[in-house]
Amino acid sequence: MSLPPDPSDDPDSPSGVPPGARALQARWRIHYETQDGGVSVRTVQISHLLERGPRQQILAHCETRGKDRAFRIDRIRRAYDLDRACRVDDPLADLRRACEQDDH
Repeated sequence: MSLPPDPSDDPDSPSGVPPGARALQARWRIHYETQDGGVSVRTVQISHLLERGPRQQILAHCETRGKDRAFRIDRIRRAYDLDRACRVDDPLADLRRACEQDDH
């Protein structure tokens, strides 16, 4: 997965996934706030949760754009879990739970 470079990333990390990223699998439809303040609806295949400093991100394949992307969780305005067919009220809490379940 290709992401913007970060000086704290380990260059030897496999697949370009930053160290500390927690693996999970989920397919969501998100309403995502763009940098210019607009909202874009995306369908994403989430592969990792990255919590580094004050900013949390999901690493995902964006089906809408056909590219691997990083999405800031604080910019997700609405989310729907397509695998479980339910609304996601708290994306960060839901992703943390999914990571914990995958760890066991």
